Amino acid sequence: MSDTSANTLEDLRYLVGTKIQQSIGGKEIDVHETEVTLEEMLGIVEVGETANFKDRQDTIFQPTHPFWEQWHSDIESTFEAQAKIEAAIASLKDDDILELPFIYENDDIVVPDVDVSQLNGYAEIGDVHTECTGCGEPIVAVSQFKPHGKTYKMVLEIDCHNCEKDETFVQQMTRWEK
Repeated sequence: MSDTSANTLEDLRYLVGTKIQQSIGGKEIDVHETEVTLEEMLGIVEVGETANFKDRQDTIFQPTHPFWEQWHSDIESTFEAQAKIEAAIASLKDDDILELPFIYENDDIVVPDVDVSQLNGYAEIGDVHTECTGCGEPIVAVSQFKPHGKTYKMVLEIDCHNCEKDETFVQQMTRWEK
């Protein structure tokens, strides 16, 4: 499939890196007490909480998540989605954008370091003040803008801590030439 509006590994790296930065970036974590799971890294549950099947519903782990519906090939299972997420995390580590194992401040406490500003092409648009579509709670959404040839992708990520609704909106825009 060669759809220019399809999400790519670079888009997934940005989405995953941003979620990691928002959920655990800069927070002190006692690694002797806690092994940080994917769900904790991505902010689906708080560090130290155990995720269950229900926690993963309506998240990037589901093949029906809007991100995967715009993926360049079919994602048909949660196993495939998780494998892609793990591949994105591995590539962020390989590029020194995500430091795991964490940066040690002393023998017990670590501070994860994530610098998504190094990811090519994306620019933060700024805070978008809106409300959650699930519970109506006022929230601040993360928005990004990415040029891609003659098109642009605007991405709006909404993560409500009140009702735990997690949504990603993507708008493809095309540059019109006169």
